[in-house]
Order: sequence, then C-alpha cells, then structure tokens
Amino acid sequence: MTGGMTFQDALSARLNLMKPTQKQLNEFVTNHPLPLTLFVADFVAKLLENKVGVFLISGGFEEMIFPIADVLKIQRENVMANAILFHEDGTFKDHDREKYTCRTGGKKKAVFALKKKYGFKKLCMIGDGYTDYEARSDDGNGADLFIGFGGNQERQKVKEKADYFVYS
Repeated sequence: MTGGMTFQDALSARLNLMKPTQKQLNEFVTNHPLPLTLFVADFVAKLLENKVGVFLISGGFEEMIFPIADVLKIQRENVMANAILFHEDGTFKDHDREKYTCRTGGKKKAVFALKKKYGFKKLCMIGDGYTDYEARSDDGNGADLFIGFGGNQERQKVKEKADYFVYS
C-alpha cells in the first residue's frame, strides 16, 4: 500500500500469512457471495447478445470470480484472475505465479495477451480501480479506451485519468 514492495511480493506474503485451506475458501465463497452491481447483468447480456467479447480481468481469485462469471454467462476461459494452489489434502500450497494478474502491471499484460490471441484491433477496459486504468495505453499494447466506473466507489484518481467516467 505504501509502495515498499511489488504487488506479487505483497500477494505472496499475505497468502503465506493466511494459509487458506481449500475448505475454508469454498465455505467463504458459499457463505459470502459477491453482490452484483445494479444493471451489470443487463449490460453484459446486451454486449454478449451483440457478439462483443466480454472478459473479466481481476486481481481477485478465480474461486471468487468464477461464480460472478457464471451468473453473467461469461465463459470461465474469459476470466483472467489469480489462482490459489492447494496440496492434495486441501492445504495451502502457493498461488499460481504464471497468472498475469499476480504481478504489478499484470492487467495491461492480460489486455495485450487478449489483443494478440483474438486479434482485437480495439479494446475497452471498464473498471473502478487504478490498476484498471493502468491497463490503458496509447502504444497499442494495452486497452485503447478506459471507462472509469464510480457506481460502487468513486476514486478521484480514476475519475481524473479515465477517458470517460460513469456511475451506472
């Protein structure tokens, strides 16, 4: 938070401190489903109906993001998020260090990978955090447009940097 370590080092340190088990994580996801922002399901449905590729790029964990993708009818292969690795007995092993989103600047790298894989000429990133904005780039290696979203929480820095800023 103060800039003293990289995102990946902070993520590793936190997970090694917590050492979540697979059972604990599954129980948490079951007992604390993440609420959807009002109208997001309608928005995503309209995009999918119009054959627009929709992807979720998150610094969160697949175990928490997959249920959201399922509700939104976004294919799981269109989710780019961190993954926790467990031993066969369900105890914590590590996190998948190959995921784009476990590294500083990972969302921009994820966007570039999507552009390369699918041949997207233009890609728009929508998000509420500064790391979402950081995926934006004028050099073609990131999102071509960034729409800041303030419907859940307005972050002044995001609002100032966004090409457009919306609340719903």
